[in-house]
Amino acid sequence: MDPHSKESLIRVAIAVAEEMWDGKEKPDFDHTSLLVPTDTGLLAEATTIIVNDMGLAHRPPEGMHFAHPLLSIATARNFGIQTFRESQFHKLVDAEGPEFYIEEHITTRIAGVITEYDIEYSINEWTANAHDAGASCLNLLVDEASFAGRQSVPTKLDFPLGPALVVHNDSVFTDEDFKGIGRIGIGGKSDMSDAIGRFGLGALTFYHFTEVPMIVSGSWVVLLDPSRRYLPLPKSSSGIRIRLQECSLQFPDQLKPLQGLFGFSKDEEIYHGTIFRFPLRTSTQAASSKLSKKHFTSVDLFNIVKRFYTPACRSLFFTSLGQISAKRRGQDHTLSDIWSVTGRRDTVSRDGATGDRFSAVLMKLVCSDPDDNTDPQPHEWLVTQSTTSHESFPEEFHHSQFMEKHRLSSRNSRYVDRGSSLPSLSPFPHLFRSISMHRGYRLKTDERSAMMPQSPGATFH
Repeated sequence: MDPHSKESLIRVAIAVAEEMWDGKEKPDFDHTSLLVPTDTGLLAEATTIIVNDMGLAHRPPEGMHFAHPLLSIATARNFGIQTFRESQFHKLVDAEGPEFYIEEHITTRIAGVITEYDIEYSINEWTANAHDAGASCLNLLVDEASFAGRQSVPTKLDFPLGPALVVHNDSVFTDEDFKGIGRIGIGGKSDMSDAIGRFGLGALTFYHFTEVPMIVSGSWVVLLDPSRRYLPLPKSSSGIRIRLQECSLQFPDQLKPLQGLFGFSKDEEIYHGTIFRFPLRTSTQAASSKLSKKHFTSVDLFNIVKRFYTPACRSLFFTSLGQISAKRRGQDHTLSDIWSVTGRRDTVSRDGATGDRFSAVLMKLVCSDPDDNTDPQPHEWLVTQSTTSHESFPEEFHHSQFMEKHRLSSRNSRYVDRGSSLPSLSPFPHLFRSISMHRGYRLKTDERSAMMPQSPGATFH
């Protein structure tokens, strides 16, 4: 058969295949046994066919054939034919790693929490999580740059390589951190009584901005898709973890937006830090999203990050962080500063005989205001904090229903005793300003409001 006739027959065969599904109803026969044209002009069973969506430089897996280039991905999916990227993606699944799945309806949980939890407090969550991880810095990036490439993780949309919010700190995820990402609303810190971000809301703040967050930390890349709409995930999973090295080899374009940021190189097997990348939710995605109906442009994100400056200034007082900054990467990939906050601490502490502890920190802050072009001037603050041991709690509080109901840890818990004060801070030379409380309390789940026992005696000054 001459090549022209052969090509004509292939076109006819593909047109017939498309016509079978034109009515959007599944044919009433075993369509997987159909013979499908290959890229070499032969016919092979549909179960041995994959679509080459990663370019000409690749070879099909052993025993498989690439589909003819005229066969569209949409038609191939109708016949149960995978793409090459999907087949490679499934091979890289960390089968022994943490499961990213929650039994409760995950999208309902996320949508409910981010509705109550204002986007302005996202910076507090990232700061708390960075502190708990032992990080020394937190960096934000408004990334307006877009990237192209066929060698990225297979998704139903191309938004993962477009404008995004990038969040970085210089700590590395532990195994418990990876497990905690899958515990929506609990996190990996429920047994850490001195962890600031113990409610697990930090993970949920991702979804203010995106449908599919990506995390790179240590030797791993994590992709989360709680609505299970965008990634080719196993039915029981809402996320996947693959090794950084394997992701670099199979899907190098996926990591292209991070190359050179915060010391990251896709050529290294281990990244000594953690990068969160949140591709911005588009208006199209928001219209059908189960998580949030809010979408963002790069301008929207820039204005939000500018407003993060004020809470960032406060955050250094009671965390281990020495720097929080925000930058912008334009469409031409040029980096520019938005704002920054740096601090230096001189600490004096004293331990009491009963396990009580008092500390005083002289904090020197240098804040670069986004709306002030003058040179930043240092400010000095004195921060004091006291911790009371469990043995020093009021006797009637030891077995109270309040402690039991709200799971206050009986070990290493911080408690504001009667007549004592919350941590006080004051800029010199003014007098101290403090809040005193005369009952036990705990934080509500929004981490901004205090909950008191239902009894008299709570007083604010």
